[in-house]
Amino acid sequence: MNKSAPSDLKALLKDIDSFKLPGQTDSKALLYWFLFNVYRLDKLDSRDTICDGENDKGIDGVWVDEDSEEIFLFQSKFTNDSTKSAGDKDLKGFVGAAVWFANLENLRDLMSGQANGELKALVTRLDLQKCLEADYDVKLIFVTTRALDYNSNEYLKACDQAGFKIEIWHQPLLIAQRDNLQRKTRVIGKHTFETNLNGFDYKRDSKTWIHVRPVRASDIASMGGIADRSLFSLNVRFGLGRTRVNRDLERALEETDKHDQFILFHNGVTIICRKLTTDKKRVSITDYSIVNGCQSAIAFHQNSLLLTDKLQVIARFIEVGDNDALAEDITYRSNNQNGINLRDLRSNDRVQISLKKQFEKAFANQISYVIKAGDPEGKRLTIANDRAGQWLMALYVGEPYNAHQKYRIFGSEYDRVFDRNVSAHRVYLAYLVSRAVDAAIANISDPLIQDYQLTQLILQGIVGAILSKDPTGKSLLAAPDKFIPSMEMKVIKALEVFSALLIPDFNYYIDEKKKVTGYYDYKSAFKSEAAYGLLLQEMQRSYAKAIVKHPEESFEKILPAQI
Repeated sequence: MNKSAPSDLKALLKDIDSFKLPGQTDSKALLYWFLFNVYRLDKLDSRDTICDGENDKGIDGVWVDEDSEEIFLFQSKFTNDSTKSAGDKDLKGFVGAAVWFANLENLRDLMSGQANGELKALVTRLDLQKCLEADYDVKLIFVTTRALDYNSNEYLKACDQAGFKIEIWHQPLLIAQRDNLQRKTRVIGKHTFETNLNGFDYKRDSKTWIHVRPVRASDIASMGGIADRSLFSLNVRFGLGRTRVNRDLERALEETDKHDQFILFHNGVTIICRKLTTDKKRVSITDYSIVNGCQSAIAFHQNSLLLTDKLQVIARFIEVGDNDALAEDITYRSNNQNGINLRDLRSNDRVQISLKKQFEKAFANQISYVIKAGDPEGKRLTIANDRAGQWLMALYVGEPYNAHQKYRIFGSEYDRVFDRNVSAHRVYLAYLVSRAVDAAIANISDPLIQDYQLTQLILQGIVGAILSKDPTGKSLLAAPDKFIPSMEMKVIKALEVFSALLIPDFNYYIDEKKKVTGYYDYKSAFKSEAAYGLLLQEMQRSYAKAIVKHPEESFEKILPAQI
């Protein structure tokens, strides 16, 4: 790290370094950090968006938003030298790289050429051909730890004038976003809304004051903190791109003759502030944040030239003083009135309540089975039911390729995962298998697969499938209460030994796949029933051969040996 770098840049670089994966570059770590912290993808989707390696055609990541009907192309450039700025060279290269995604013919040429295997796999996994056929827009996102200079700004201006948009996240914006992540909850300063319309007040108590009044969209557009998104530091997410809602909003802004009707269909915005003052002609706020209405504020800001004084929205101003806890509670409730987590819906389900009570009885309150947020933790171990559902899907249902989809576990597949045979002992056994697999994963030869979130679930599925063919393993899976807790330490050791024995064959399978195509698309394979079936078939075959030569490696021999 450059010692002369300012402290805020050093802090950003340190955060980015924590996202660096084995064998990957700093630029990929930057993109991983960006996708997780700025685009708000989860860690699995963030990793799956990134492509890495030789001849990636200048494309570091691809993501598709089906709601907005957009293909996002990412390029990231990292430096820890604070003296270097971002010129126009990399931007020109990125724009040139985007030509591969300009039409179907170019995309087919990319796929038939010598492009990086991971990029090709990503194109296939996202079905980009279908997206281009459906006329999805292609959007370019350039991420860099450098600040822009004169040349880059001039090039961006030329692109904008030509109608070619590139979204840039450069050093100042990234630093500002990192600051947001540190829970800075206000844009510091004062902002005034001019209005001739009356509002009304509600005082909850001596410390909390709510004022509701129509305000001009242009006054929202001029609020501080929109460009670097610090205005929305409390919001659950930033703008979602050109969604159908956003496109409709932009069309409404363009219809200036109907601006006086806009207030009739817009939901309004919610703004919290430390201090609020009002009179007949204005509303003034100090140290503020928009907690609901993020997308509208961004749209107003980006289309400010279209706004007229007739275009107004209902604004709800809430003075909370310095009470950040109340501000965050308002944010949460403002953004969660329509969304219900499927896991929460199941928290009062008879199966989940029964499992919780079984854990209390069978494990003497040493293990907490958590079925909803806020449950107290156990003295020794806490098992969350969403994670338990993933383990059960892999180990007992035999579908580890679906286990990452929690919405299915608590939705359409709930009765299969938490069936009539499920018990606290089965859940605990699934936990012990996951722990044994975690230990074995350290011996996987490919560092990226070793570090991949779904690898554990895939191996857990393989362990379950092979154990189900072993007499002792079958008994353990069917009736773990006969083994646990009376023989718990023996079972743990046997599972660790057994899991470790599977890794060499797992490594061999992956190496053979790489020899065929040069790249093993584990990100797709670990989510595919067919690909998992081929892997499992080969692992079962290898195991069957191994125990003919070495019967002591069968689970029925390993567990008694531990006893």
